[in-house]
Amino acid sequence: MSKLQELKERIRFRNTDFQRNYESRYYWFPEESPPFCIIEVNQYDPYHDMTLYLEVDLTTLKIVNSGVEEKRVPYETCPAAIKTYDYLVGEEMSYVKLMNRFPADKTLGCLHINELIQNAAMNFHSAYAFYLKERNFPAQLDEYKMYEGNLPARERREIGRHW
Repeated sequence: MSKLQELKERIRFRNTDFQRNYESRYYWFPEESPPFCIIEVNQYDPYHDMTLYLEVDLTTLKIVNSGVEEKRVPYETCPAAIKTYDYLVGEEMSYVKLMNRFPADKTLGCLHINELIQNAAMNFHSAYAFYLKERNFPAQLDEYKMYEGNLPARERREIGRHW
């Protein structure tokens, strides 16, 4: 039995003591002027149910609107941290830049809002690239659309890799 199989077998019938989930959703509005994207990132665990919303101008890749919704938090002081993140408006949607802008005074911010920002920033450029590919890449060459065209999968992959 491999080490991975051994680990999986050890937890197979155990109850989970703690589980935290993150979800990211990206909504594209290319028909608007200027075109924009709304990002929705959710964190859910037994103590938190929080959602970060960011609106990104796709012509500048800057955040033009932001908000945090906290449906469940462990402390009554948690909602006070939200206003600390007003600085997001005007910031570039760049992982490196956003990670360097977290509040220096850790008592003002919120670790979990930081995690939501990190998740949004990490995934934005991948989501944007897939969105652009979906819009601009010919379907008959796309390896994910095997029902269109007649090129073999290997050729589609090679074309897609170099797109």
